[in-house]
Amino acid sequence: MKNPLSTAVKLSSFLCLITIFVACKSIKLEKVYTHHLKQAPPAGVKIKNNFYCDYQEIKNLDWMEYMYWVNRVYGKNSDQYLSVLPDTNVWSNEDQCIESLDTFYLRHPAYRDSPVVGISQKQAIEYSKWRSERVLEQILVSNGVIAADSSYKFTMERFYNGDVELLDPTIDKSKIYYPEFRLPTFNERQIILQFADSTQQAYYGNCNRKKCKTCISYLNTVRCGIDPCVFYPEERLKEPSYDCYKDLIIHYLRGNANEWSAHEHIAFGGGWNTPKALALQQDTFHITKPDASTGFRNVCEWKKWEY
Repeated sequence: MKNPLSTAVKLSSFLCLITIFVACKSIKLEKVYTHHLKQAPPAGVKIKNNFYCDYQEIKNLDWMEYMYWVNRVYGKNSDQYLSVLPDTNVWSNEDQCIESLDTFYLRHPAYRDSPVVGISQKQAIEYSKWRSERVLEQILVSNGVIAADSSYKFTMERFYNGDVELLDPTIDKSKIYYPEFRLPTFNERQIILQFADSTQQAYYGNCNRKKCKTCISYLNTVRCGIDPCVFYPEERLKEPSYDCYKDLIIHYLRGNANEWSAHEHIAFGGGWNTPKALALQQDTFHITKPDASTGFRNVCEWKKWEY
């Protein structure tokens, strides 16, 4: 004869496990659905509600990761891979005294954190789309929404249109926001400049922490008018001081590297070879092809998929 007490204990334990399972599942779903409210995109500085900007230009290392991914998916001889290669001849086009950078600048470890250049506006736009998909994929995998895709076939369209298998079929895809990385518009540029204009160093000027004061000594206000034949690499394209990364400041909005905008043939800020007086006078420059002083950075918004 079964012990009623034992049966009651087992039933109670079972119900407790069900309650815990449901609660954990609810927490998991809530985490997925509210991710966009709690997390800044990778390398993003929050400018205002749901508007972020990279704290520095897209780096050589970032672009090498992009090239590696495209090579893995399509192959080294594919049109897709060839279309993402930077024009590395831009350095010798600048001056023969720095033509060695044609070979070294993109791939040498010494320049891994420096801005990628030799990139066309179209290439910058395509990278931004690719970055949006890779970040969304990482978010979905890390939150247990989908399995890691070793076939590299994940796209936002496939996910939202139901062509990617969900690990939990109860997940409502319409509640999951995706990060839209893109090139900034004129209006967005003005907002960014007001937040942390590298010409005025507004952020550091209003910061009383010792670390902020130290960072000022590391960062030049406008890195323009630099002689391309000066031997020292730091006198050309430069990555921000590592110690200053963590202060969520946007670096080198003026000078260092021109930055492609969302408007055709328009870049912002001026590059290392732009006369300093000109960079201080204007913020937009007409550029028609890749060169040794033009790169880009992304802005980002969390968006809801439009079905």
